[in-house]
Amino acid sequence: MTFLKNKILALVIAIAVVVCGVTTTVVAVVANTPENVAVKAVMGALEDFVEREEIEPIYNMLTGGSVEASMTEITYGDGENEESMDIVLSGKIYFDLEKEAIMLEKIKAEMEGVDVEGSAYISKDFLYINEENYLGGAYGVSVKDLADELKDSIFNPENDSEYALDEETFDSIIESLEALEKADFDKMQKDAEKILNKYIKKFWSIVCDHAEFESETKEVKLGGERKTARVITVTIDGEIMADIIEDMYKFIAKDDSVVKFLEKYEDQLSALSENALNTDDDSLADLYKDFVDDLEESVDDAISSIENEEGELCIEIITPKSSSKLLGFNVSFEDEDIMSLDFGHEGIEKTNKITLNIGGMKLVYDIKANDRNEYKSKFLVDGEEIFSFSLDKKTDKFKFQMVEEGYDYTSTVSVKGTLSEKNNKVIIAIDEIKTVDEYTSSWYGSTTETVVELDLKITIDGSDKMPKAPSKYKKISEITEEDIEALQNIGA
Repeated sequence: MTFLKNKILALVIAIAVVVCGVTTTVVAVVANTPENVAVKAVMGALEDFVEREEIEPIYNMLTGGSVEASMTEITYGDGENEESMDIVLSGKIYFDLEKEAIMLEKIKAEMEGVDVEGSAYISKDFLYINEENYLGGAYGVSVKDLADELKDSIFNPENDSEYALDEETFDSIIESLEALEKADFDKMQKDAEKILNKYIKKFWSIVCDHAEFESETKEVKLGGERKTARVITVTIDGEIMADIIEDMYKFIAKDDSVVKFLEKYEDQLSALSENALNTDDDSLADLYKDFVDDLEESVDDAISSIENEEGELCIEIITPKSSSKLLGFNVSFEDEDIMSLDFGHEGIEKTNKITLNIGGMKLVYDIKANDRNEYKSKFLVDGEEIFSFSLDKKTDKFKFQMVEEGYDYTSTVSVKGTLSEKNNKVIIAIDEIKTVDEYTSSWYGSTTETVVELDLKITIDGSDKMPKAPSKYKKISEITEEDIEALQNIGA
């Protein structure tokens, strides 16, 4: 297999998986054809994954919840000698992926030489930070008002300040900021998504036109069990791959949606990163058209290299006989396995065992028990246990253990504590972290043990909505030379 063919093969596999994962909104899945079942199977697996018992609390937190942590004690030793540290760490982080915002609230850190207490808010158009001991208060920057604030600030060269910028730099910054203020980035993002979906839909349509799709019902082994299932096979050889690349390039070369997008948002895109874009007076649309023209020769070379190559790329998508739930996924080339994914006959949401074979390596996530009394799981690489987790649901006590093995040593890290769930909250308390290092060389053997005792408490809340952004803070126009000097002296 040539180097170029390896690159094209990897690209096709990656795009095929991504396409199936994001095309529910752009591919009309109506008929029960192999092509449509394949799309629904992979997309459904992504949706089912975030509903797994282990994943759902984290997903809910990131999409509109919070995580809070606190710790006030820490003691560490080796069984003979013991030391303790006076420490206070606490804080809460809110997440809102829809608003693309993160808020840090009640952040506190007290230890030797450090005393920090504050909060912060970060979003795509606003930055806020508040800290009394070092910063002396709250500072905020709003993209919408930044140009006007800079004009009234000590950074304006018209003001008599040692921190004033040179005129050329200042004017360039103001010009970019004023362009950003006028930009409607939400509209620009939606327009970009429409173009992306259009290209994905076209790519999938081209794949369906050229690739060979087959559907058959047969007995397959999943999760160690043999049962009858539907197997959809997608076959792509060198000639088909060449046709797909050629048709996709023709579509890109003829389509004008990207050019119109770049013409419409030229000022906003240039303002985002004037130096990085470095257009040399050429418009972004002209640069894109030149890029597409130059791409033709590379596409022709790629087509010539692969259209007569022997061998077939084979993708198998396994579902139940009468539904589109993804049970397994296999990719092979010239009868050589490249990747396989096995969710068992229950699918990814309910399965107790997930197996991934890739690059000659076997990864297994295996839930050994999950009932009203206990939960036990482990993760293995090529049969070697890397980590394990056990929870006694009656006492809420858990143990997490991770093992690392080298040529002549084994390192084992164990974490103990409690874990409980109540009112959409997951509450974790970590009491002890133990590390055991064993050296087993022929000339030297020893075992060292380190125990850290602490009172770390973590609360994951999937329904704790982010408060409104702070409204009281010192603006850039209000920053004085004394403020800058105080910031420069932090840690001095």
